[in-house]
Amino acid sequence: MPAADHHGIFGVADRMVGVPLEHLGEVCVVSKVSPMMDPNPGLLGVIGLRNMLVPLLDVPHSLGLPARTEAPAKAAILRLTAEGSARICS
Repeated sequence: MPAADHHGIFGVADRMVGVPLEHLGEVCVVSKVSPMMDPNPGLLGVIGLRNMLVPLLDVPHSLGLPARTEAPAKAAILRLTAEGSARICS
């Protein structure tokens, strides 16, 4: 099977979503979320990952579900395509 047929599956609110493995870099533990100076409703803040700041998106909010009230315990780190996008399959 091609890699595009394989997905990492995650629970988001009361739904399951899949991310094609070609877009999934890793899953990491979220220990501290730093707030943004000018917060965006779909952005929880940034996390430090190997000396890089990585934006932490509020996926439920992005899917039209109620926004999170606290940071998740784990985060999926997505790889962007050459076009600058990653897909989430619900």
